[in-house]
Amino acid sequence: MGNHPTGRLRRTLTPTGTLVANAGGSPGRVFGAMGATLKLLAAGALARQRLRVILPAVPSGPVREDLRDVVALVEAGRLTPVVGRTLPLAEAAAGMRLVEEGHARGKVVLTVG
Repeated sequence: MGNHPTGRLRRTLTPTGTLVANAGGSPGRVFGAMGATLKLLAAGALARQRLRVILPAVPSGPVREDLRDVVALVEAGRLTPVVGRTLPLAEAAAGMRLVEEGHARGKVVLTVG
């Protein structure tokens, strides 16, 4: 939904709706993405809607370098990810419940097609 004001985003939800934000924001502003994240969390504490903030899908800086190191270890066969469950995309909600409730043993992988 882009960088729309938090109030506008909340008004688009049903009374029990859930907004999942990727912690975006305008880098030129004083707090950038962190300010947007804090604003969403504060709004969530005051609203009936569930407002969640997730980390961006594409890391940057040192995290990106660490991720490259992990990928290299996997490709070299020195690190093997543990896959606990493989589910079709249609069962993504069930996979999220496994992770949220702490029942996932290893990674939950969603398959497409």
